[in-house]
Amino acid sequence: SSWPVCFCGARADVIRSAITNGLALPADVHDSRSLAGRLFTSPTVRYAGLGVFAGAAEFEWGGRRLAGQAVLQCRQRPGSFTVQAESIGLAKHRKVICPALADQGAIEWVTQDRTSLAPFAVLVRVFEPGRPPDHFEGLMGGGRFNHLKSTQ
Repeated sequence: SSWPVCFCGARADVIRSAITNGLALPADVHDSRSLAGRLFTSPTVRYAGLGVFAGAAEFEWGGRRLAGQAVLQCRQRPGSFTVQAESIGLAKHRKVICPALADQGAIEWVTQDRTSLAPFAVLVRVFEPGRPPDHFEGLMGGGRFNHLKSTQ
């Protein structure tokens, strides 16, 4: 496909709704990041998986209390988004968010067209509550996401 792969971090309830009902409205995806109806995606899961985008939720599994985050893996229609540098303030700390991304200034994609995204997988990261796989002072940017379900 000529549509590039991108990642969209969101709260678990929004991911559930996106799977069931289609991609949520931007205001439902990123409470604090939805500005003028914009939806933020990224070519790297390390950025989309930051806590400001993919809020952690606690749950119990097998008698253990755990926390987790989810990110939608999508294809995004070419020409439907604007490429920009990160907008959450990490640059002032001179943080390299994703070493695999050649241009850190192209780490954030912004669109107002939710139909430009075609989700095809849910990636999940699980960790001990209060012990996120951190490397960005509470923004939960480290660790590895694993495929939960893929429709591709």
